[in-house]
Amino acid sequence: CEVYAGELLLGSFDYEFLMSLEAREKEHTLQCIESRPTVQRMSNAVWSGLPLVEIFEAADISVPKGDEYAYLRFMCADGYATGLPTSAIDEYPLWLVWKMNGEPLPQKHGFPVRVLSPGLYGWKNPKQLMGIHLQGEEYIAPWEPGGEMVPWAWRYEVQGLIVSPAATDIVQRDDTIYLLGKAYAGEDPVTWVGVSADGGSAFGDAELTYSPGAHR
Repeated sequence: CEVYAGELLLGSFDYEFLMSLEAREKEHTLQCIESRPTVQRMSNAVWSGLPLVEIFEAADISVPKGDEYAYLRFMCADGYATGLPTSAIDEYPLWLVWKMNGEPLPQKHGFPVRVLSPGLYGWKNPKQLMGIHLQGEEYIAPWEPGGEMVPWAWRYEVQGLIVSPAATDIVQRDDTIYLLGKAYAGEDPVTWVGVSADGGSAFGDAELTYSPGAHR
């Protein structure tokens, strides 16, 4: 991965270099912006990697300050690109990860390395990272505000998904039905889920079997 400030190459690091670092584990949920009750694209994993700022320090890469370097543009091996403010390096903070559940990243999750952007939908968590460019203008993809298509949201919203029974399941009127699902709100920990059987007039408490905190 090469890191540029404008046209100046600040430095680079490769997979072998990352593997030489002492990675830390981070349980973290990713959700696709296209996730919805009928298309469930939201799940947890235990990722291994480090905050991007620590990788820059280990690789002796100094991030310059100033308006001319206020934005990041991430370049990916499959041609994808997305942007974030440079302040996200410290504020979110951004992580680079190269393992998932103790194994090297699967191809579909961005081998050899991907970015984790806490609080942001999956499309702001670029995969197969090849380059990072610091620049003065915000990178705007066609599907972002100001782009050519209907803009996609950046930050997670509260969402609950019913996992079982499936939308296509047939149940009998008098059957006892166990509803299983998952709820997520990005950086806001989910502490209560209610279930209504009367159109929302009254809610009963759902049993939370796993509520580990923010970003999960």
